[in-house]
Amino acid sequence: MRRQSQNNEGRTIKVLLICSILVGLLMMVLGVVFRVYVCHWVAKALFAIWIGIFVMFASGIGLCTRISQEYGPRYGPGCTLSFGLLNFLLCLAMVICLCFSMRDFDKDKWFRPPKPYLVVDPDHCVVERHVNDYYYYDRIKKHGRDGLKYGSILIGLACLEMVLTLLRCLFIGQMRGYFGATDKQRKAMVMRNDRQRNAQSI
Repeated sequence: MRRQSQNNEGRTIKVLLICSILVGLLMMVLGVVFRVYVCHWVAKALFAIWIGIFVMFASGIGLCTRISQEYGPRYGPGCTLSFGLLNFLLCLAMVICLCFSMRDFDKDKWFRPPKPYLVVDPDHCVVERHVNDYYYYDRIKKHGRDGLKYGSILIGLACLEMVLTLLRCLFIGQMRGYFGATDKQRKAMVMRNDRQRNAQSI
């Protein structure tokens, strides 16, 4: 029963790594779309693109590492857990930045300026001063809707990756015995104690 449970946990880690690669790919593609359609500092920083690339890289390294059915990643579990921690922190930073930018997108969505008004031209991503021009009313409102839409999806993907990272680290820690000795580790300790007692009795 324990052996079957360990096999399932080993396969679960591989599935979680594959899911993280897919999430990183979606994050990178959506980051490109976000940069094209949204004129904001959080889009110019390319958070989603380079964080998505890092997520795919870290998950790919973990997937290429030999994963034992009993102990999880055979080589470099510390490296795997470190990548997981960095993954989590980067996604958390992106979520925080996107959440703060949502207020700006919401202002654009409900744009009601005085005359004259100072706007960011979404077509050229530059600050310009205009008089009452209804063309820019529609453009800025669309810019706000796009920012809210793509930003919300990116926040969802980042939160999903954070959950996958936590689950992966939890399974690895459980298989490595970080949360208490496994059955095999307890048996090895009992056998070692028996050998020590036999050696002392001789």
